[in-house]
Order: sequence, then C-alpha cells, then structure tokens
Amino acid sequence: MIPLLPKVAAFLSRPQGARIGGAEVMADGMLDVRNPSDDTTLAQVAACGAHEADLAVRAALRTFDASWRDMAPDDRSRRLWRLAELIDIDAPGFCMDDALDNGKPFAKA
Repeated sequence: MIPLLPKVAAFLSRPQGARIGGAEVMADGMLDVRNPSDDTTLAQVAACGAHEADLAVRAALRTFDASWRDMAPDDRSRRLWRLAELIDIDAPGFCMDDALDNGKPFAKA
C-alpha cells in the first residue's frame, strides 16, 4: 500500500463535520467511512439530517442570491479557473482520498 500523504493522513485523523456556509457543522451523530477493499475505517463524518440539510440549502441560496447570480461572466470565469488551479495543486491528495473511499488502486484514481 502507498503511504498516506501527510495532508490526507491529517484530514482522515479527525472527525469531519459538514462544510456549510463556510463553517464546519457537527451533527448529533457520526458515521464511519469504510474502505471497501479491506473494510477498515478511514474516517468519521457527521451524520447529517434534516436540520443540516436545511442549513445547507439556506446557505446555498444566500450565496447564490448575494453574489454568483449578479457576478459578471468574466469574474465567474476567473473564479472557476482559480478553483481548477487549486484542485490541480491538491490533485494527489484528491486522488488518494478517492482511491481509499472507493477501494481502488491509487494509479486508477
């Protein structure tokens, strides 16, 4: 097995809340995320329910109503390109997370 990247190991080592409106929200319960290839626990994540879903919908509507809808197309384009750059920078970590979560070889991710 390929050793975990430090960023991935740090991320998986602590319980993860839901990201809602730019903040981490912990739910009442936690769920184990399991590696399907060997059934080990990878991480614990918030077991979100109706309350968290409502918070997420309200946060998304605020964001859409306040900024994205009225943003000039050039500004939207710049933000999307910046998001792509950030994803590219952390691509190895995203690939490792994807491989672990799906139980597939890292090279396939």
